[in-house]
Parts: sequence; structure tokens; C-alpha cells
Amino acid sequence: RTGVASVRPCAGPVSGGTYVTLTGLQTDRTFTCRFGMTMVVGQIDGVGKTVCQAPATEVSGAVAVQVKQAGSEDTFEYEYYANPSIARVWPTRGNVGGGTVVSVAGEGLRAGGVQCRFGNVGVVGGDKARYLTSTLVACIAPMAVSELRVHIDLSLNDGTDFVMTGYDFIYEAAAVVEELIPSRGESGSVGEAQTVTILGQHFSRSE
Repeated sequence: RTGVASVRPCAGPVSGGTYVTLTGLQTDRTFTCRFGMTMVVGQIDGVGKTVCQAPATEVSGAVAVQVKQAGSEDTFEYEYYANPSIARVWPTRGNVGGGTVVSVAGEGLRAGGVQCRFGNVGVVGGDKARYLTSTLVACIAPMAVSELRVHIDLSLNDGTDFVMTGYDFIYEAAAVVEELIPSRGESGSVGEAQTVTILGQHFSRSE
């Protein structure tokens, strides 16, 4: 056996290109990884980690990956998943204090490894990034330092690869209600409309 101690991630899209980090290998010796029937040469990345770049494949599903170094070998399982398609993201705005629950709907979503990214800020696991069904995940928008617009991206393999959803999220100051005019309504007027004017700050026009 080789000295492979851990593998991350253990899944990636069928389009390939995922850099799989293998810990425990010797950095001063060459090594190879064979994904199914396709052999790739291992690399040392910019921070000194041993990695293999997963090749593309035509079908999704698990494959055995054989790692060889200095006459020794080891095997682990790697899952290829279909590239997800994103149909809708909502809501697309929330206040700068964070906490807005953002739903991402599409096809080909998978359990395990779900992460969202708002601009450069990642949202990881637990209640912050949740797989709900194969067509829906939910992420809680993090806090922002100011009002701004950021891209929303989705990862299905622990943040190694991200898919651009094609949607932006707009951070805005939270609405503040200062006064209601009138502050009371007339009783016994069922079915009759009563106009109430709301005064405050940071209201925005939306559908």
C-alpha cells in the first residue's frame, strides 16, 4: 500500500478538472492516479500538496481510483456526478446583517458537500447550507460589510468546484419603520379597505 491517508474531495462533476488532494504521499517521488481506465500523472500544487486532476467521463457514478507511488499502490472510490443545472434562485436581495434564507432550485443536486458562496464568502454545512431534495438546496446569506451586489455560486463537493448560478444577491440596508398613519383602524368595517401610510427608511421598490 501507498501512504494515502485521506482523499478530498471524493466526488466531482463528469466534466472533470477537479483537483483531488491526497495526503500521506511522498512529495519527492512521482505518483500516478488511474480513474477507472484513465491514467493521470500526479502533481504538487502551489502549497506543496499532492494532487491528481480527475479526467472527464461520459457517465456519472462511482469509479475505483488506483494510486501508485514507488512500487506501492492504494485504491479509493471516487464519485462522478452530472453537472447540475440551476433553474431559479430566490430571494435575490436581503439586508447587510445577513440571515436571509436563499433557495437554489435546479436539477442534479446531490446530498453531501453542499456549499454556497456569496461573492468571496463561503457558507458551509450545518444549517447554513442544506441539501433538501435533488432539486432544492437552501443557504443562509452571510453578513456583508456594506450595501453591494455579489454573485451566488454553488458547490456540491465541499467547495472544491463551484457552479455559477447566474444570479446575483443584492445586499441592502434593512428597512426601518418609524411611524404608521393612522396607527389605529376602525372596527366593524369588514371588507372595507383602510389605507395605512408607513413612514421609515431604506424601503426599496420590488415586485
